Amino acid sequence: MKANKKIKVLNITGKRHTSINKKLQNLEHIKAKKKIKVEDDPTIFRTVKITELQKPKKQEQKSAEKTENLKIYENIEEKNKNIELNNEVTSCSDSENYNFNNKENNIDPFYHHYQFPDEIKLKSFIEKANENKWIAKKTKIAKFEELIQYKLSESNNFGIELKVISSDTGNLKLKRKLRESFFKYQAIYHTLNSLTNIQHILAAPIFSYQDFLFTYLNYNNKKEVRVLYILHILNHIYKTRHYVLKNNEKIQRFQNSQIEYRDQGFTRPKILILLSTKNSCLEVVQTIIDISGTEQQENKKRFINEYSIEIDNINMSKPADYKNLFIGNTDDMFRIGIKITRKTLKIFSDFYNSDIILASPLGLRLLIDEKGKKKNRDYLSSIEITIIDNANALQMQNWEHVSYIFDNLNLLPNEIHDCDFSRVRNWYLDGNSRFLRQTLIFSEYMTPEINSLFMNSLFNISGKNKIKQKYKGSIEDVRYKIQQIFLRLHPSDPSADPDIKFSYFKASILPNIIRSKENGFIIFISSYFDFVRIRNYLNKEGTSFTFISEYSSNSDVSKARSYFNTRNKKILLYTERAHYYRRYNIKGANTIIFYSLPENPLFYPELIRFMNDTNENGNCNKQSKALFSKWDALKLERIVGSNRVSLMCHGTNDKFEFL
Repeated sequence: MKANKKIKVLNITGKRHTSINKKLQNLEHIKAKKKIKVEDDPTIFRTVKITELQKPKKQEQKSAEKTENLKIYENIEEKNKNIELNNEVTSCSDSENYNFNNKENNIDPFYHHYQFPDEIKLKSFIEKANENKWIAKKTKIAKFEELIQYKLSESNNFGIELKVISSDTGNLKLKRKLRESFFKYQAIYHTLNSLTNIQHILAAPIFSYQDFLFTYLNYNNKKEVRVLYILHILNHIYKTRHYVLKNNEKIQRFQNSQIEYRDQGFTRPKILILLSTKNSCLEVVQTIIDISGTEQQENKKRFINEYSIEIDNINMSKPADYKNLFIGNTDDMFRIGIKITRKTLKIFSDFYNSDIILASPLGLRLLIDEKGKKKNRDYLSSIEITIIDNANALQMQNWEHVSYIFDNLNLLPNEIHDCDFSRVRNWYLDGNSRFLRQTLIFSEYMTPEINSLFMNSLFNISGKNKIKQKYKGSIEDVRYKIQQIFLRLHPSDPSADPDIKFSYFKASILPNIIRSKENGFIIFISSYFDFVRIRNYLNKEGTSFTFISEYSSNSDVSKARSYFNTRNKKILLYTERAHYYRRYNIKGANTIIFYSLPENPLFYPELIRFMNDTNENGNCNKQSKALFSKWDALKLERIVGSNRVSLMCHGTNDKFEFL
């Protein structure tokens, strides 16, 4: 067959090799900057620049809108060609060839962090991380209140910190294949700039292989955050594969060489992504396919059939954040593996043959415990990047599952699993892989449980970051003249909080409810354990009440709402998880008691709105009462605002009123 492209080859850097030029002129499909191996030197890969390439006419037939965006990205790509030549570290097959004398911005964090860490510095930083000697530094940043960086040294960092000085991806050290597919994806779905504003803020620490806790996730920016971390994990997988294949080639060529090529872990999986529902998994996998640049996807049809639903019965009158979270298949029991090769992406691959594991915490925990005391967890031994997607949703399911998974990450395997120990990196063999694992946590807001995981289970010696957000307070969204009272309690420590609160409820809150001639008392409880405690106490005292919890059946919910609205029951116990999963609009409320504040700040004005629905005559005699202590500062801040929280937690008064 005759070639349908005319090729003119110029500028082979280094020596001119006539034989290579002749071979290139006979190729039918050559891409710009293709790597050509020079046969007389197995460690050097020259770059060939194609300056003239005639494209087929069929490629000109594109939609006008997409073509305009893609042309802009082609111009950006041309500007970044020189940067790309510097970023592609194709001659780094062993530490002797790697140049540490470059300026820090020109060194790829991937190679510095995983392939050639400084052994002396590595040992020193691991000792500091074990002793929890983190140094915190606060920096004001645009849109957010401040960025808090945790490092193990003020002046001598372990990793390489990238500088992203614009919305361009030039400094992110992307593989060319990913750069092109990412540009096209961004042009269609996001912005004409290669990075959006939020992506720009997140890019530097993420691509520098630092840990990050991002508490500004919402249904508006969720997609662009996912695109960025998917770009990062694909870049990591492609670089890992490229590095291993080049070393395989060297081993075959120089079989008598004494050089060690330690470039692997105990098992293949490198990425773990924890997700809340099958629909969120479907969205992430589809984005992986779009950005990966693979030509073929195995088992894609089966995956779509199993992870989607034909008819979505979601109530469109629900709030926007609810619809975004519970659209599609909401099953929270799943786990799949993805294997990526040069041209193919395989879904449902065996875990030990996978590059990426996507799972719900419940699905993965059941697999870990499948063999009883002998844990089935070896596929987690070599995870290098862990991502928690929408941590708040996982906390509403069961945060204990997340903590359990982190306890089983990066442990020495129980079995060999065809591992070639001569290729395993030394810090894996020493049991230190958790100190080089990167963890990314994306959440709508901070909770004590999430913060505890960040502070106590993340040991990345390259550093970790979190954003402290400033809140105006969801109380500002209450548009009704309803008296809102906040009552401060004084437990000495967090463990004493449940007992102090329960005692106050029995002594001061419940007697007033029983004596009142009014009906319509809703007691909102965020903890299921507190709910069980109060329910049992009310039963013991013979109090008239009904309840709705996350475990209530649809028929029980209907009865409870009917009894409460028709005044057959004076009190309704209502849990936060019940509201999270169903977002009811309950009628018949005259008073709401927040036995504990909701974690989600959006829930506060929604519950206050229950009383407005029954305020037919415009009365102002309805009120809410909220119990809190200084240990509830995170929840309180999101409700009353950052400017008020300090006074309410540490001031002289114990009672605060809003109208």
